[in-house]
Amino acid sequence: MSRGTSQYTLHLDSISPAVSINYPNDPDRRPTGNTFYTTGNATRDSNGILRTASPIFRLARDSDTAMADEEGQQYEPGGAGASNSQALGVMASRESEGVYRVTGSLGWRADGWQFANIHDGNNLPLLWIDIEEEDGGDLLVRTYHRTHPGAPPFARNEIQGYADGDPIDIPEGRFISLRLAMPEFETPEHTDEPDQEDT
Repeated sequence: MSRGTSQYTLHLDSISPAVSINYPNDPDRRPTGNTFYTTGNATRDSNGILRTASPIFRLARDSDTAMADEEGQQYEPGGAGASNSQALGVMASRESEGVYRVTGSLGWRADGWQFANIHDGNNLPLLWIDIEEEDGGDLLVRTYHRTHPGAPPFARNEIQGYADGDPIDIPEGRFISLRLAMPEFETPEHTDEPDQEDT
């Protein structure tokens, strides 16, 4: 790529999203590294915020809501939610109002973010979320109604029949993004079969 009289060389890494830029016309200038986020290494949460992707499960009332993606990312249905390609096999079930069980993973990712709450247009969270990791990696997710009494009336998130802290289901049309640890699957080694000799 060229800009004016300067020449730039881009080096793409096929494994990570890192891209480095070299400046051959300026040998004293160090190469710079930048990261590109694509549908292969990032995802948008229910609020539209871009997040680094890893095994992601979208917990929702149904798999149709969790599978909807405007950017073409593929999500596979998994009961009360859907998984990206790195979390295949993860399933969720609704056990009671505001209580969901997520199975098929090793639990949380140890690094980075773990879940993304749902917010309204004023960036106020709509839920209290309590997640318990059980032995074996199952997650028990409990969602509770969350009000904002100090906010103006239109932003208090008041729902008839629910007080702050009452168990409540995930709002219709929205999902909670869960970042999971997944078991590593070994790729079977290919062994060449010996040629059959004519007898």
